[in-house]
Amino acid sequence: ADQDVVKRGVQFLLAEQKSNGLIGGGDLYDQAIAALALLETYVMTRDESLAAPVSAAVSYTVSSQNDAGGWGYHHRDKESDTSVGGWQIFLLMMAFANGDRSVIPALNLAHEGLKERTDDAGRVGYRARSHFPNGHRAMTAAGMLSHVLSTHTPDRELLEKQTKILLDADPILNDLYFAHFGSLALFQRGGDAWTEWFGVLKKPILAGRQGDGGWPAGFDKWSGYGGRVYTTAMSALILETPWRYPRLLE
Repeated sequence: ADQDVVKRGVQFLLAEQKSNGLIGGGDLYDQAIAALALLETYVMTRDESLAAPVSAAVSYTVSSQNDAGGWGYHHRDKESDTSVGGWQIFLLMMAFANGDRSVIPALNLAHEGLKERTDDAGRVGYRARSHFPNGHRAMTAAGMLSHVLSTHTPDRELLEKQTKILLDADPILNDLYFAHFGSLALFQRGGDAWTEWFGVLKKPILAGRQGDGGWPAGFDKWSGYGGRVYTTAMSALILETPWRYPRLLE
């Protein structure tokens, strides 16, 4: 039954993909998340029918990057968005880890663009340095992951500053988006920081699960955009962090 659910989900995503590789209506959040789902399915199954759709989706993300190395909500938006970009960099690095070397220039350019939105304290702005419309923690988490995934020589001093920013906060704060990117970033970092973070985080997430296996909409401040589907998906992804990806820089 679970396999059937996954198969129907994959078929839906493929049906939503345009000939240029775009999945969905043009929002780059949708593009990266859907492309990640297809890429991960391909990596796990090696179903060759997915190879071309995955390659096309990755190519669309590369073509959507702006001249400053970032991504906005739509194809080649002039304004770079750390949140949207975090998903694109995540996708490109996973594609690279799966053998796609064509994404290297886009990752290099993204790495340089990210520096422009990072202040001396390690905080990463939403669309510019010191731009924190919803606070600095979630974007710093996304920025930290993006920094680690976009270079083979991360700035250790910067990562130390960003680790401290993440650990100084309650890792849930009614914000699963922060918890998701924080978990991915600190898992890549590893060591005591990861152990401390996940030890604190997993308890309230496990406690929040309801009898039907899902999480309530009120579990997260962004749930107005996706309801229980969003809170359940994000909670599950967070709990899977230790097993879902390798530490790519080891």
